[in-house]
Amino acid sequence: LLHEDGHQEGVKTGYTRVGLKPCLHPLLAVLEEAKLVAGFWLRPGNTSCANNIAAFTLEVLSRLPAWLKVRVVRADSGFCDNAWLDLLESRGLRYIVVARLLSPLHKLIVRGMDWQPTEARGVTVAEILHHEKGWSRPRRLIVVRHEIREKKRAGGKKLIEIPGHLFQALVTNLGDGRAPLAVWRDYNGRAGCECVIKELDGDFALPKLILSKFWATEAALAL
Repeated sequence: LLHEDGHQEGVKTGYTRVGLKPCLHPLLAVLEEAKLVAGFWLRPGNTSCANNIAAFTLEVLSRLPAWLKVRVVRADSGFCDNAWLDLLESRGLRYIVVARLLSPLHKLIVRGMDWQPTEARGVTVAEILHHEKGWSRPRRLIVVRHEIREKKRAGGKKLIEIPGHLFQALVTNLGDGRAPLAVWRDYNGRAGCECVIKELDGDFALPKLILSKFWATEAALAL
């Protein structure tokens, strides 16, 4: 939530879609299929994505109706944190989380993986059991390679060593019975939460609801 004047409590310079700006950094959980916000915490603008994500997740789960079953948890690379993945696994929750293209994974991709064609034009996939540094265990990793000339929308990262392609990596505990392309398509369903964020921004004007005190601002935004 951008706040250019930057005088309110909690407004700190942090990373935003338009560079380093004074902002607040909320944390949201969205029930994507229903387009409902299931949890909202406000945080200072200089907070990292995964800060306090475990406590937030436990609170959200405790407040969900008993009859509601979480099919899969989806999150971007800012939440690819071992402690959080351990928590989801301990609760028996399935997840698809974008993996960071850190140096070990980067080198694996550059060296060459067993790329398999898919029914999607310009898309090939590979998967490995990968043990990233800092992870408590190896996890299933799916890498998706897109030919840029066939890709109509942005998504994925370029690697200097492999021109003409974009790459995405997904870490998941969905079993081997789910094909890599199906896992990727399942993750893409997360994009619906972006519409919720746009609605909160455009229709409810969340960036304008800011008070001098941090907790007052969180109360206003949560309401």
